[in-house]
Order: sequence, then structure tokens, then C-alpha cells
Amino acid sequence: MSPLARCLLLSVVALPALPDDARKAAPAMSARFAEMERMAQIERRAFQLQPHRVDTPLRELNISDGEVREIEVIARKYALNSMLNISPVIAGCACEEGPLCTDQVYVVATTPAETVGLQLSRVRNAWVVGPVQQWWLQFDKLRARKATMDWPRYQEMKDRMLLEFPMCALKEGTPRDATTAQSRDPHP
Repeated sequence: MSPLARCLLLSVVALPALPDDARKAAPAMSARFAEMERMAQIERRAFQLQPHRVDTPLRELNISDGEVREIEVIARKYALNSMLNISPVIAGCACEEGPLCTDQVYVVATTPAETVGLQLSRVRNAWVVGPVQQWWLQFDKLRARKATMDWPRYQEMKDRMLLEFPMCALKEGTPRDATTAQSRDPHP
């Protein structure tokens, strides 16, 4: 629980002489603070996994010509005109990418309007736009609309998007923040 949420929660719980209305509201406030903390945890994890270039740990064999052609096809599907750079192939994936993800690359390319990056994941021997990158593409669209939305509507849509963030499948006894042995965290 964040220090702010803990402080607010303690201030609600530690007041024994509250009027009946306030005492009745305390459990609802506690539930809301717990929900706010949950959203903050998801958001922190999403930002830890925000697609960007990572250069370690390298896959033993870097990228093949066939893989480059496969990546170029995917880039064209996302209206990326010219490839500027394909990062080295990174061995392993965050568990949010799914158990079948083995490797990742980060592609920098241009669209008619800008230079963009796209993280691709190797799943079942094929390069694809993985679940985390797909989520970030949608989340970035929402963030681009933020200035044109009223705050409560934006926050509601943001919370809904956070609940759609890919989550790791937890094994019994695994801490909530843990990732698989195959995972890598670009922000230790």
C-alpha cells in the first residue's frame, strides 16, 4: 500500500469518535483506497514494461535474414515506412508476454509523420506484436486523447485499460510481483 493511501486509511480507521455516518463510510473508503493501490501497482508494472530498446541479455545467435524479412512485413502492417534500426535479439521475455514468448526485438521505423518504436516478441517461432506492446498502443491512444476529455471520464477509461493490462499467470505460492525465470525486467 502506498504511504499516502496508508496515511489516509489510518486517519479514517484511527478516529474512534466518528459520527455514525462516518463510521459507516469507513469500509467503503477503505475499499476505494485498496482499489486505488491496486490500480497504482498495475500502472507501475505497465511502466516497467513500457516497450523500449533493451540490449541484454542477448540471444546466442542474433537475427537471421529470414527474421528480418518477417519483421519488415509486420512493420508495414503498422504503417511503418522505412526501418531505421532493429535491436539485437534479446533472450527471454517478461512473463506478461506469455509462456510461449522466447525472444524480443525493438524496431525503430518511420511513419509519414514521425519516428516510432515497436517491440516484437517471438512466439511459437514467429515474430508478433506481443500483448504488452498491443496494450501500450491502445494506452497511448487514450493518453493522446486526455486533453480533450474531462478528468473523471479519462480516469474511468484509464482504470478500465489498466484492468486489461496483461497479467502473469501466478503459480501457487508465487508473490504477486514475481516474474518467471525466463523474464527480464528492463528497469531493475
